[in-house]
Amino acid sequence: MADVQRDLKFVCHMGVCGAARLLVWLALVMFLACAVLVHLSLDFPFHAADAHKHFWPLTDWRFHSPLSYWNDHHHARWVGVLELGLVLISMAVLWQRFHSRWVRAALLAGLTSLAAVPMFFWWTLG
Repeated sequence: MADVQRDLKFVCHMGVCGAARLLVWLALVMFLACAVLVHLSLDFPFHAADAHKHFWPLTDWRFHSPLSYWNDHHHARWVGVLELGLVLISMAVLWQRFHSRWVRAALLAGLTSLAAVPMFFWWTLG
């Protein structure tokens, strides 16, 4: 009888752990899906000549925005300043909200890339 109870406890424990793991994975998938939707919604208004087919395979239509994040003929400098400001504000909010070393290290790495990537292209492309 003790073996049956022990086995039943093990099966219940594994079921609870499995359900908890499933919930963690579902939360991660939901987080990533929301991140994709936010990216698409913010990507949509900032592509002029290089517009994407956001509604493919339903249609091949492209929205050619008057704004661009990289083309100077479509106000890229202002879009870049706006983007940099939003990124810095977001990083400051995350820095205040999370006190973990790993989160803050990731924020510092992101802040470093904000300077390193443009400097790399400026140095290599002139």
